[in-house]
Amino acid sequence: MQSFLVILAITVEEGTSKKTGQAFRIPKAQCVLRNDDQSVAAVGVLNIPKALEEVAKPGLFTGTFALVASTYGESKGEIVARLTGLVAVPPSALRKGAPVSACYGAADLLVWLSGLRPCAGRGPVAQR
Repeated sequence: MQSFLVILAITVEEGTSKKTGQAFRIPKAQCVLRNDDQSVAAVGVLNIPKALEEVAKPGLFTGTFALVASTYGESKGEIVARLTGLVAVPPSALRKGAPVSACYGAADLLVWLSGLRPCAGRGPVAQR
């Protein structure tokens, strides 16, 4: 399963396991999950697997997910989606007229998330 993700920020949860006494470190991405038509599907937090830590940073991505049985926490035993791949979407790959400007940065992402779209040459933004 593949989805568009806007990563807004990365945080790191660190602590010591009550069960094993071992230290843990879990990077988490605060995200907006987008549908194919760019509407908001969900807003939430994704755990970033160790293999994707270098790739995960604020920006627009396609994320690949797998369904797995959770082995820890409140969702232990439940089937959950886990992030398995993360590919940055370069601005040049967006179709013409897409709601993210050709050179997106933090301000452009906030405009896109708000439901406005950049409007070149006609003021800062236009309502969809």
